[in-house]
Parts: sequence; C-alpha cells; structure tokens
Amino acid sequence: MGENDTLVLRSTEQTAEGTWAISDPAWRHLPALRREVSRLRAGDLLVTKSSGSSLHLGKTTFVTADEESLRAGFSNFMQRLRTDEDLVTEFAWYAMRSRFVRDQIDLLSTTSTGLANLTASALGDLVIPVPTVSEQRMAVQFLDRETGEIDAFIRDQEELIGLLQEQRAATISHAVTKGLNPDAPRVQSGTAWGKIPAHWRPAPLKHVANLLAGFPFASEVFRHDLNSISLLRGINVGVGEIDWTERVGWPRDLSGGLSVYDLKDGDLVLGLDRPVISRGIRLARMCPSDLPALLLQRVARLRATDGALNTFLEYVLCGAEFRNYIEPLFTGVSVPHLSIDQLGAFVIPTPPRGEQSAISSYLESELQLIDASISDANAAVELSRERRSALISAAVTGKIDVREHVGV
Repeated sequence: MGENDTLVLRSTEQTAEGTWAISDPAWRHLPALRREVSRLRAGDLLVTKSSGSSLHLGKTTFVTADEESLRAGFSNFMQRLRTDEDLVTEFAWYAMRSRFVRDQIDLLSTTSTGLANLTASALGDLVIPVPTVSEQRMAVQFLDRETGEIDAFIRDQEELIGLLQEQRAATISHAVTKGLNPDAPRVQSGTAWGKIPAHWRPAPLKHVANLLAGFPFASEVFRHDLNSISLLRGINVGVGEIDWTERVGWPRDLSGGLSVYDLKDGDLVLGLDRPVISRGIRLARMCPSDLPALLLQRVARLRATDGALNTFLEYVLCGAEFRNYIEPLFTGVSVPHLSIDQLGAFVIPTPPRGEQSAISSYLESELQLIDASISDANAAVELSRERRSALISAAVTGKIDVREHVGV
C-alpha cells in the first residue's frame, strides 16, 4: 500500500445481507480526479451493477462512517446512489433489498459477455414506494428491530455450520493421512501431511489424476435452449454440488472436435476462480443428470488415473491440507485464481487402491450425520432469509402497518 493509495471497495465484498465483508482490502493508486469523484461518504448506497451471477446483481450496501473515515472509493462494478431529503437512506436500502425491487432488477438487467448488467439508466428507472419521511423512519425502526433478530439467528446458524465444517475437514484429514489401521507403521512424508503409513507414497496430484482446464467457448454463441449441450462454468460449481440455475449451452452442431472437453459421470470439477469460499472448496462430482456437458475455461476437470479413485481424491481435496496449500497462493491477488500447474503440484498421500476404497466407504458413513446437520442448518438459514425478504417487502410496500409495532 502506497502513501497515496485509495481503498477501493469491490462488489465481491458486499454480502447478500447488504453489509461489508472485507477480508483482503484492495488499495489502488488512482488519479486525483478519479479519487475525488469516487470518494464515499456515510449514507451512500453502493449497488452491484455487473456480476457473473444475476443473483448478485443489485446487491446494495450501506456506507457507514467507518468507510467514510477510510476515504474509500468504489470499483467500476458498482454504482453509487445518494438520496435527497424526501427519501430516507436507510429506507431506500431496505427497499433495494425487497422482492418488489428485485423483480424489477431481473426485468431491467441485460446479459453480455457472460456478465449480468444493470445500467445507470435502468437503475434510475427503478420504482420504489416513497411514503412520508416520518412513515419511512417508522418502517426503518420496525425493520431494524425485526431483521436484527433474524440476522442474529442466521449468524448463530452460520457459526454452527462453520464448526461442523471444521469437524468434517478434521475427520477427512485424519482418515486420508492416518488410514484406518492405527497400528500401521508410519514415516515422515516430507510434506505438509506429516507422518503417513509407511506403505503409502506421496505423489503430486498430476501423477495420479488427469487434469484438464476448460475451453474458452465464445460467449456470443451461448444458447439458452435445452437442446444445446450444457456448458459447465465456474458459477455452476458449488461446494459438493452442481447448480444449473444459471445454465448456458453450446449448439450441438458446433461441438465437433471438442470431445476432449466432454465431461463424464464421476468426473471431479473444481472452480479455478475463487476456489475457496466460506462454505468450503468449490469442488463437485458430475452425475448422470448433469450430462451431457462441456468444460468451460476457469473450471478444471480431475479424472483419477494410475490406480487412484475419484472418490478418494475428492475427500483429499476437501480436507484442510488442500485449503492450506492454495490460500497462500492468493495473497495480494484481487481475484484469486488457481492454475492447472498449481493444482497439479499439490502433493497427496496415495494408499493402495483397496485402502482408498475402504477409506472412502468409511468417510461416506462417518460424514452422513455431519452433512445432515449442515444441511439442516443451511435450510434454516435459507428459510430465515426468505422470511426476512418477505418482511422487508411487506414493510416498504405498506402491507404491514408498522405504526402498530413501533408504539405510535
């Protein structure tokens, strides 16, 4: 960070709840005019206007005195809004998070080069309810109290999920480094894995799996009809799941010569951009229902070779050691990206194939209860978010008479 550098807030640091999550601040040297024009002040609203996911388009975050004191600016992927005296900023913040406005954003947004976009003109065309200033303040008071209780519950559930994920990672790490026989002789592996059973061998991932980075399919040829072949993009790869909510396809008549990028049942796929998120590693296994599909750039395909099993590799990559290996690679990088070479250089312990199968079966059984608990907590969080969204929408559109709830 230079003496005259500016903290630039980014859309990736906006949460779905409309708050900031700044773990790796981006300091940039900006020209003086740009620095002054983009400087934020308390009460500003920042809206995500471009995103690879339409679900994140329109995220709106309130700028507090803390951000103003840092003399922060904002990135090109965001639009700043400032309200006038007839619109209470906090009310506008809630309105932007309501289903009433979200539906308009979905209607007014456009997509180009794989990005969902919301122009300044489209933002200006958004219609929001504007009751009297006193009514707005009562709505804000009501929502602050009610959503505060919901947010506290969500935080508790997310903390529980974090603890369960740590327990899950520890269970995996113990099994894939120690094996199932506690009496087996152990030797130093010479790697971050420490001691491993003496008959196991450490090997770079590229020696036990065929690794492939996706093809740069031209976005202008993307199709949205179900007769096209699905293109697996980074946005489709979650933690342990493939999500086709935002599906694009490739014309079947243009798929000739691309068979190397065909995905198969059981293939592991890893998002190379931001491979680590709060929920874990963006690694998933392809299933028959996901096929046919082609591999797009910025996603890696892993297919076990040389006596290895995909299920065992999946567990190894879900352990804490892989996360500890890749996170230092992203230090100081604004958009974390893992290369195929970096992925292939990761050294893993490789037991004989029979032991890999036994360890995989053991972990499948051991993790069932943990995974069920994580699933229940995630469901509770999702239901709470839906309840909060419905509450906000009802309050800002006048479907709830907030005067009855704020002592008026």
